[in-house]
Amino acid sequence: MSACEDLLRTALIERIIPMAPMHRRAFLKSALTLPLLAATDAEPLQPARAGRPLPGHLKLSCNMFSFNEPLRGGAMTLEQAIEACAELGFDAVDPTGYYFTGYPEPPEDAYVFHIKKHAFRLGLDISGTGVRNDFTLPTPA
Repeated sequence: MSACEDLLRTALIERIIPMAPMHRRAFLKSALTLPLLAATDAEPLQPARAGRPLPGHLKLSCNMFSFNEPLRGGAMTLEQAIEACAELGFDAVDPTGYYFTGYPEPPEDAYVFHIKKHAFRLGLDISGTGVRNDFTLPTPA
């Protein structure tokens, strides 16, 4: 839809659905613009569907640091934390690097694939992961 069509559509909608009460003549004038609105390629307005995210929906993700104590203490595995996120209704998880086996060494590709597949089977996306950095440390002069 062109910008001109978009402006026309907005202007027509504002005339058809005014903020103040409308008199009969004003209503009839506005009603005559309906064919113009119908002639545009604009998609009809649809109500939001309950339970489905709207276009542009931000996914709610859980960072594994939320499970820091049980993960660090060995009471929970990374897989169990991901399962808990699925049960809680999150859209995605952020499996922070220091909960991977062998950290700070990079995990084996097979283990990373296993975590990705596990999340996928539970209906979760991987939204990102934390990495070690030194952005806040001064550079030696």
